[in-house]
Amino acid sequence: MIYLSPDLIDSFGDKLSTIALSNSKVFSNNHLLRAQHATTSRLVSCMINEGLVKSFVVFVDLSLDTSSNLSDSDMLVRQFASKQQKNIAPLTTAFLIVCSKSEDITYSHSLSKTSTSGKLTNPNSSAESIYNDDFNQNTDQSVPLSDSSSISNSSVFVFQLLNIPILNQASSKGIYSVGLIDPDELASTHWFIHNANEYSSIANIDSLKFSDPNIFMRETGKWLKSDINLIESICNELTSSVVHQEYRYKNLPQTPDIMTYKSIDWENSIIEGHATHPMHRSRHSIQPLQKIVPETDFKNILINFVTIERKHVIIEGNYEDSLKSLFESATKTTKLPYTPITINSEEGTKILSLINLQTHVIIPVHEMHLPAIVEKFGNLIRVLPFEAKAQGQASLRTVSPDSMIPSGLCIKLPLGIKTSSALRTITPWSTHIGPRISKILPLLNKKLEEVYSNTSTPFSQEKMYIAREIASIVHNDTDFDVSKYLSCIVREEADYLVRNNYNENVVVCAALTEKTLDGTPYVEKCLELNTHEEKINFFTR
Repeated sequence: MIYLSPDLIDSFGDKLSTIALSNSKVFSNNHLLRAQHATTSRLVSCMINEGLVKSFVVFVDLSLDTSSNLSDSDMLVRQFASKQQKNIAPLTTAFLIVCSKSEDITYSHSLSKTSTSGKLTNPNSSAESIYNDDFNQNTDQSVPLSDSSSISNSSVFVFQLLNIPILNQASSKGIYSVGLIDPDELASTHWFIHNANEYSSIANIDSLKFSDPNIFMRETGKWLKSDINLIESICNELTSSVVHQEYRYKNLPQTPDIMTYKSIDWENSIIEGHATHPMHRSRHSIQPLQKIVPETDFKNILINFVTIERKHVIIEGNYEDSLKSLFESATKTTKLPYTPITINSEEGTKILSLINLQTHVIIPVHEMHLPAIVEKFGNLIRVLPFEAKAQGQASLRTVSPDSMIPSGLCIKLPLGIKTSSALRTITPWSTHIGPRISKILPLLNKKLEEVYSNTSTPFSQEKMYIAREIASIVHNDTDFDVSKYLSCIVREEADYLVRNNYNENVVVCAALTEKTLDGTPYVEKCLELNTHEEKINFFTR
């Protein structure tokens, strides 16, 4: 059990009222601090929502009010929640505490001259939710502390809040367990208390501030008794996310133009990436790939090429016909770090003239991924001295070759880099299922039209566009952890699907959740949805 004295709560309450706004110029201009907060807020919310830690919102005034009881406290919290608007200024009346699953938070009446009459309730009880009546209590994170346990994880993290998250029942008067929380509800100031039970009040709260997400990750790793090597691996990805996010803040893209931007422009307008994942900007390379520095240009990339015998691959769809324009546009290069196939003068300058197409096939490779191909497949492949230009999409591994724009196609290539905690290679499952489902899409669409024909919302193919995966190739090694490094999927390009639609543009949804420097979401800025009424009209017209 972690005991919070009223004096300790009062200390944080006083501090909250004096902290500068999290959207102040100091915070906005400190790119490293902003990047650390972007990653930390996602990490904390992820840990809370996945039930890996316990968390509580402490309402300062309510918890210190000795004249009210628990019912009065609940009523006031409900009233506050019902009137809550999205804030840009941190709350001064409440803060968030995060602790180990093996602990609970309550008052310590003996550590302070101040006493409270709050009634302590069981965190596992079926008490009514304070903030979201529909919240499923099965997602409650509470784990009872065994009577025989002699281990006390009394370290806690304290977070400034911008908004009150979804709350469950009261743990004590003015202290409520958290049901769900959004990263945007956490403000920029955080504190770490190594042993909360040692403090009745804190004279110098600033000495406890932290900003590095790895501090939170390593401490929660201790709480969860996780393997230290696993925790350090996660910390490396978190560090990568911070480093690349800081660079992105320093080199912001232009605010998108809804009238002129193509889909590839929207893909490259993204600033923070995944809205809730802690590794939202991670570019963590896996050996033998070189370390990805923040300056790496993923927007403009080169495609390299290798050749391999057909007996070593599995092909789906019209793979070679789909990539014909890419192969024909490839130009010779002498910049490759590997010894390529030697070109005789009589063979000309075309990549297709270098190999016997009856026995071999050409596979495009992301330029950053080539070291992994050479290491894993060795003598099975030969590097071809050709390259082609392409533009990278937000997913990193999907690229749009310049030469394939007229045909309306793009390609997905393996990339030995971890972002949002996933290694961006392409498994055989992915290469097999896409082209096969694409073949039966007409049947699926027909069935959907039949099913919804007599409903108030009939299905129309004209309102839903599906970018089909029409072809693929993958190495046929039975070990999928090997074969996933050498593969390619050919997919339809979004812009091409709406090419005949007047006055319509394609926008990747993730881009619309991004914000300008003043905190305005792109979707509001680009669509000129400045007032509440304009937003309602947009969605109801």
